[in-house]
Order: sequence, then C-alpha cells, then structure tokens
Amino acid sequence: AAQDDPDQASRPRSFQPRSGRVTYGGSFGFGIGSDGWGASLRGELGYLATDRLWVGASGRFQWSHDEWYGDSYDAFDYGVGAWGRYFVFDRVFASTEWDWTSYEVPTSPSTSGRESFSSLLVGAGYGQPLGSRSVFLVEVLCDVTGNVNGVYGTPWVTRLSFATGF
Repeated sequence: AAQDDPDQASRPRSFQPRSGRVTYGGSFGFGIGSDGWGASLRGELGYLATDRLWVGASGRFQWSHDEWYGDSYDAFDYGVGAWGRYFVFDRVFASTEWDWTSYEVPTSPSTSGRESFSSLLVGAGYGQPLGSRSVFLVEVLCDVTGNVNGVYGTPWVTRLSFATGF
C-alpha cells in the first residue's frame, strides 16, 4: 500500500476512527497525600482535521479535600480548554493547549471564593494504539505563561488519557 501512495509512509498509523474523524475520550485522576486527597475527571471531544493534525476541546472537574491548614476544606474546581496535536512522527506528537481554570480558595474558616487563570501549555506526547480505533496518550506539557503558582504549584503537567473514535 505504501508503494501505491507515497504519502502513506509518512502518515501516522496510530489512530483510525471508525467511520468519521470525530473522537472522544478523556482521563480521570485520583491523588492522596499527607494533608488531603482529591479526584478529577477530564473529557475531550476531538476532530482529525488532517492525517497529522488533531484538534479539539476539553472540559474538566476536580474535587479536593484539604486538611493543610488544620481545618478540613473541600474545593470544587472546573475548567475548559482548546487543544491541538500534530503528529511529527508515526506516534510522536507536538501538543499545545489553551486552558482556563476556575478554582475555589478559602477566604475564612467557613467561606470560600473563586479565582481563575488562563494557561498556554506547550509540549509533546506519544500515542500508543489500543487496537485500530483507540489510543492511549501520554503527554508532558509546560505552561509558558508563567502561571507557576496555578492549581498545582508547578508549570509542568503530565497527562495520561484515552481516546476513541465514532
């Protein structure tokens, strides 16, 4: 087949949705530490614009329980984003994502307020096929806007996620 189509050798073979170019997927997370724990859910809807360019939108919800300041505190955070992944090699991709996050902060022992910030994440990843229509993604991204004191206290984001196609 590669001899019949000269571009076939350079196209990523890692992900072929069923009948269209629309994809869906996401990830979930759970963390536990000495002063708290939390859980998160992230969903994404994507579109394979070309054989190499994958674009989409995401939504996220996170709950955390914190006992850092002595009193127990529960926070509910949420956010949305838009992303793009360009497959440089068969399964290796460059990634960029704009992300907006609204997070809850304690203002007193019994009240809380909300703050928000935007980030521009840039990085790379790897897509491991799981059959012909699903892919497991590993991404490492860095916030280039300087929001190092964001929700996680670091500019680095590591993400493991899953996607499949319609």
